[in-house]
Amino acid sequence: MGLTPIETTAIFAVFPIVVVAALIFSGDISDYIGRRSTLVIGLSSSLVGTVLFAIAPSVLWVFAGRAFSALVKVFAPAQRPLHCWSSALPGRRHARVPSTPSRKPLGSP
Repeated sequence: MGLTPIETTAIFAVFPIVVVAALIFSGDISDYIGRRSTLVIGLSSSLVGTVLFAIAPSVLWVFAGRAFSALVKVFAPAQRPLHCWSSALPGRRHARVPSTPSRKPLGSP
Protein backbone atom coordinates (compact mmCIF):
# COMPACT_ATOMS: atom_id res chain seq x y z
CA MET A 1 0.00 0.00 0.00
CA GLY A 2 1.96 2.98 -1.26
CA LEU A 3 0.85 6.03 0.67
CA THR A 4 1.29 9.61 -0.44
CA PRO A 5 2.72 12.13 2.04
CA ILE A 6 -0.75 13.67 2.44
CA GLU A 7 -2.31 10.28 3.28
CA THR A 8 0.45 9.58 5.80
CA THR A 9 -0.06 12.97 7.44
CA ALA A 10 -3.81 12.47 7.53
CA ILE A 11 -3.43 9.06 9.17
CA PHE A 12 -1.34 10.63 11.93
CA ALA A 13 -3.78 13.56 12.25
CA VAL A 14 -6.78 11.28 12.83
CA PHE A 15 -5.50 10.27 16.28
CA PRO A 16 -5.55 13.68 18.06
CA ILE A 17 -8.75 14.71 16.29
CA VAL A 18 -10.59 11.61 17.52
CA VAL A 19 -9.12 11.94 21.03
CA VAL A 20 -10.26 15.56 21.40
CA ALA A 21 -13.72 14.86 19.95
CA ALA A 22 -14.22 11.80 22.16
CA LEU A 23 -13.08 13.67 25.28
CA ILE A 24 -15.50 16.50 24.56
CA PHE A 25 -18.47 14.21 24.07
CA SER A 26 -17.68 11.42 26.54
CA GLY A 27 -15.28 12.84 29.11
CA ASP A 28 -17.40 11.84 32.10
CA ILE A 29 -18.83 8.59 30.75
CA SER A 30 -17.31 6.53 33.58
CA ASP A 31 -19.46 8.50 36.03
CA TYR A 32 -22.54 7.12 34.30
CA ILE A 33 -21.62 3.57 33.29
CA GLY A 34 -18.82 2.80 35.77
CA ARG A 35 -15.08 2.26 35.52
CA ARG A 36 -15.21 -1.40 34.56
CA SER A 37 -17.56 -0.79 31.66
CA THR A 38 -15.43 2.13 30.52
CA LEU A 39 -12.30 -0.04 30.61
CA VAL A 40 -14.08 -2.76 28.64
CA ILE A 41 -15.01 -0.20 25.97
CA GLY A 42 -11.40 0.99 25.83
CA LEU A 43 -9.89 -2.47 25.61
CA SER A 44 -12.47 -3.52 23.01
CA SER A 45 -11.63 -0.51 20.88
CA SER A 46 -7.97 -1.51 21.14
CA LEU A 47 -8.80 -4.96 19.84
CA VAL A 48 -10.92 -3.58 16.99
CA GLY A 49 -8.20 -1.06 16.03
CA THR A 50 -5.52 -3.73 16.01
CA VAL A 51 -7.60 -6.07 13.85
CA LEU A 52 -8.40 -3.25 11.42
CA PHE A 53 -4.68 -2.45 11.08
CA ALA A 54 -3.84 -6.12 10.55
CA ILE A 55 -6.37 -6.76 7.78
CA ALA A 56 -6.48 -3.30 6.18
CA PRO A 57 -7.03 -3.75 2.43
CA SER A 58 -7.17 0.01 1.83
CA VAL A 59 -6.18 3.29 3.43
CA LEU A 60 -9.73 3.84 4.74
CA TRP A 61 -9.36 0.81 6.98
CA VAL A 62 -6.11 2.27 8.31
CA PHE A 63 -7.98 5.49 9.14
CA ALA A 64 -10.63 3.47 10.99
CA GLY A 65 -7.97 1.48 12.87
CA ARG A 66 -6.25 4.68 13.89
CA ALA A 67 -9.56 6.14 15.12
CA PHE A 68 -10.26 3.07 17.26
CA SER A 69 -6.71 3.23 18.62
CA ALA A 70 -7.37 6.82 19.66
CA LEU A 71 -10.44 5.75 21.61
CA VAL A 72 -8.20 3.63 23.82
CA LYS A 73 -6.57 6.81 25.17
CA VAL A 74 -10.00 8.16 26.09
CA PHE A 75 -11.59 5.08 27.64
CA ALA A 76 -8.61 3.15 29.04
CA PRO A 77 -5.68 5.52 29.55
CA ALA A 78 -2.49 4.03 30.97
CA GLN A 79 -2.07 7.03 33.28
CA ARG A 80 -4.87 5.96 35.62
CA PRO A 81 -3.83 5.74 39.27
CA LEU A 82 -3.11 2.28 40.64
CA HIS A 83 -6.25 2.16 42.76
CA CYS A 84 -8.43 2.53 39.65
CA TRP A 85 -6.96 -0.61 38.11
CA SER A 86 -6.90 -2.68 41.27
CA SER A 87 -10.43 -1.78 42.31
CA ALA A 88 -11.72 -2.88 38.90
CA LEU A 89 -10.95 -6.49 39.79
CA PRO A 90 -13.91 -8.27 41.36
CA GLY A 91 -13.48 -9.24 45.00
CA ARG A 92 -10.27 -7.23 45.46
CA ARG A 93 -9.79 -4.58 48.10
CA HIS A 94 -6.69 -2.44 48.12
CA ALA A 95 -5.58 0.59 50.05
CA ARG A 96 -6.29 3.86 48.31
CA VAL A 97 -3.20 5.32 46.67
CA PRO A 98 -2.97 9.08 46.21
CA SER A 99 -3.34 9.95 42.55
CA THR A 100 -1.13 13.04 42.74
CA PRO A 101 2.40 13.22 44.07
CA SER A 102 3.26 15.14 47.20
CA ARG A 103 3.98 18.83 46.69
CA LYS A 104 6.89 18.87 49.19
CA PRO A 105 10.28 19.98 47.89
CA LEU A 106 12.71 17.15 47.31
CA GLY A 107 14.74 16.34 50.40
CA SER A 108 12.47 18.11 52.90
CA PRO A 109 11.26 16.11 55.92
